[in-house]
Amino acid sequence: MKTPENDTISAIITPIGTGGIAVLRISGPESIRIANENFQGSASLSTAQSHTVHFGRIEDNNGSVLDEVLVTIFRAPHSYTTEDVVEISCHGSVFVARKILDVLVAKGARPAGPGEFTKRAFLNGRIDLSQAEAVADLISADSRASHELALAQLRGTLSGKITVLRQRILDLCSTLELELDFSEEGMEFIGRDSLREEVRKISLDITQLVDSFELGKVYKEGIRVVLAGAPNVGKSSILNALVREDRAIVTEISGTTRDTIEETISIGGIKFNIIDTAGLRSTDDVIEAEGIKRTRQQIEFADLILLVVDPTQDIHIQEDVDFVRRLIGSEKPKDVIIVINKADISSPENIEDLKKGFSTFPVVVVSVNTGLGIAELERKISDRVGRSPKEIRGESIIVSNLRQKESLAQALKSLEMVLHGVDRGATPDLLAVDLRSSLTRLSHVVGVDISEEVLNNVFLRFCIGK
Repeated sequence: MKTPENDTISAIITPIGTGGIAVLRISGPESIRIANENFQGSASLSTAQSHTVHFGRIEDNNGSVLDEVLVTIFRAPHSYTTEDVVEISCHGSVFVARKILDVLVAKGARPAGPGEFTKRAFLNGRIDLSQAEAVADLISADSRASHELALAQLRGTLSGKITVLRQRILDLCSTLELELDFSEEGMEFIGRDSLREEVRKISLDITQLVDSFELGKVYKEGIRVVLAGAPNVGKSSILNALVREDRAIVTEISGTTRDTIEETISIGGIKFNIIDTAGLRSTDDVIEAEGIKRTRQQIEFADLILLVVDPTQDIHIQEDVDFVRRLIGSEKPKDVIIVINKADISSPENIEDLKKGFSTFPVVVVSVNTGLGIAELERKISDRVGRSPKEIRGESIIVSNLRQKESLAQALKSLEMVLHGVDRGATPDLLAVDLRSSLTRLSHVVGVDISEEVLNNVFLRFCIGK
């Protein structure tokens, strides 16, 4: 599919800020001409071969030198957008980069919108929509898991699977529609038992993709881990131990933490957002009460709760057990790990009493002072994921994009309607309607026959320059 835009666009494609270099990109039919007009080098860019780099100077429209630059030429169709593309590398001054952009715009380039280069790559057929979304995910990847997941989708693992599923459904549609041409003869070109079995197999494949979304979301966004418990049980110390930095203030005074503190760590390539919170207790202190309110909000949105208890304090096992059971039995059930802290200064009897009291929950005994149990705690936290990001490199295909997951779920519903229709003895035309609906929903995953509104919404989430 060829892009309807015939204009030439340009943007600064490196983050705004002072650095060693800045890079500007131009894409479109006039790219090379526009870049050449204010370029002074040993040779004209208009005759330069594709994938060559040229040293020279960029001048403003008054002939004053703006900077020494390297200009790279990519001739269509061998470029990111499949159009003529020019990239200009200058020194990393924000002022210089913007002055060069002003020159390019003055010569006929239009400022690019968010994601417009990648949108052109999609419209020109270089990548499909799921791969385009993977570009944005790759840019924002901040862990090994999210990086591997984005790369897998960019390589087309999901696209390939969708292509196979679409073809299988299309074959069924074609067979049923062929029956319509012989409706008077009452001929069946596919037995209904065979049709039912094939639709069930396709449904199973789509169900696996839909079910993979929860894991994909974890790989992409990480897991929210909230440290909860009474004041002065050592939540902040455990945060510091996990991030290996004195991030939170630790004192003997109860209620030191009055707001949430969030830090990110990586365990086994997975991102975990560790959140320290104010201690849960009754208080007349307005500021501390606000902190406790925020603690409860964090608990509500947490994926995993580390309930920290201190054997050296008055032990209220039943209260803590009831608290955990409320978390597990809530509308949004939580995973909970009991962390028995201060093992180095606690009596073995108190620790054993706590372990017995929490016998139905996973328990880790730790001492921040000696390092006891910290590695085990990390393993318990990591076990929350259940699968290693190394699996992304295997045959499993993982969906991490909500738009894709919803399209797959809608395709699955249409296939369920097909199965209901087969069981009711529906005519071939009615069965074909639901199959076509499923085919359309699958097509939306990779951007086939997708509406302009949805397409624009996808690329609005991109940064300008990509």
